[in-house]
Amino acid sequence: MGRILIPDIMKKFSHSHELNAGAEQVIAIVTTESYLRFRYEDPRLLGFKLDIEEDGDDDFACQIERVVSPGESMPRVAKRMVGDKIVIKQENKWSRQGPPYSGRLTVTIPGMPGSISGDLSLVALDSERSRIETEGRIEVKIPIAGSQIERMLLGLAQDTFAESMQSINQYIAEQKKA
Repeated sequence: MGRILIPDIMKKFSHSHELNAGAEQVIAIVTTESYLRFRYEDPRLLGFKLDIEEDGDDDFACQIERVVSPGESMPRVAKRMVGDKIVIKQENKWSRQGPPYSGRLTVTIPGMPGSISGDLSLVALDSERSRIETEGRIEVKIPIAGSQIERMLLGLAQDTFAESMQSINQYIAEQKKA
């Protein structure tokens, strides 16, 4: 008897944002524990954990785990999968060799049949400005409710990118004041 194969649902996305600091300054910031805590640690979270796995001259890697309550806008099918807490697991990797600098981002939510992954590029525009570019994809492994979960993950990816760019600019501005 044959099997029916249902393809994964996948959506691609891209983002680009200009920053008010040179690429060398930005890579030095985004690969520090102090910035990562500034960006991701929030008193509204139900839980937070940051593990720096690699912090060498050439490469940086970390795991971030945030625990949040499901919001009202989360589709019911997704709430049934994750329960009353959502654990967001994020892995960041950056090469410190550049510019341009390259990175990789992966986000998973245990219990949710989908993931977000992206390739990052930090490009120098001049000594005072740089640009982060992201090319990513959202993959959902269920066919029927997949489009609802895909839209939710796409929104999460867009919001996370915008919040990260805002945090980087805010962190740079605070460092310039000090």
